[in-house]
Amino acid sequence: MFLSKFSLKTPLHQNQLQFILTQQVYGLHRLLKQAFDDSFYLFREEVVQSVGSSGQRLYYVLSTKEPKPNNILFNIQSKRFEPHLMIDQHLEFRLRANPTVSRKTPGKKNSIRHDVVMDTQRQHLMQLLNISEASTISKVKKSELKKRVLAEVNGYTVRDLETELKSVTETALKNWLDSKAEKHGFQCLSCQADGYQWQSLPEKGRTAGFSTVDYQGILSVTDPQAFLAQLYKGFGPSKAFGCGLMMIRPAW
Repeated sequence: MFLSKFSLKTPLHQNQLQFILTQQVYGLHRLLKQAFDDSFYLFREEVVQSVGSSGQRLYYVLSTKEPKPNNILFNIQSKRFEPHLMIDQHLEFRLRANPTVSRKTPGKKNSIRHDVVMDTQRQHLMQLLNISEASTISKVKKSELKKRVLAEVNGYTVRDLETELKSVTETALKNWLDSKAEKHGFQCLSCQADGYQWQSLPEKGRTAGFSTVDYQGILSVTDPQAFLAQLYKGFGPSKAFGCGLMMIRPAW
């Protein structure tokens, strides 16, 4: 595997900059794809802030093949990525992921994937109102469910409800990563999940998109082979849009 750092060359021609901006997430994926042809890769975008600047955009890319040289848009620094890990080794990690949960929907054969944050909050509000998943009112917007809780459930203020929703959401996000850890050879010793954002995909429809959450913390390797195998594949969905690449380094 290869780990590469891509930085945009400056100045960009106006038409090139316009292409990046108008194509949005799809556009970025296509620009990076030019460096790898059809080989598999994961990427992560970061913005490095500096005084008097809006920030430099960097793209970290993990790929099966070394990126092609002489890219007209990016400066590329690349090196082999072949970490040698041991059981109980502690690593710092950063992961931008799209946490989802699959649920059966009455009347439909296949499960439907839901955003963990929105699903967790809806499920909690429905429990407070004693609403079953099969009920037609379960399709009501989350904002309407919150209004009903405040009106119908004794003892709740807006502040109390928001604090409670934040707490159950944090637990659900950590549980999502813990479930990945259990399957893929590591254990989270500490974990912080924040930076929840909705990423629109207007190319796929007016309401299309996906959510991202930034995880960081300390993990312990329980099965080096299983962990590296999944690290190379990525964690969770939306890998084509900058999710799933876990950045690691020795914790001490």
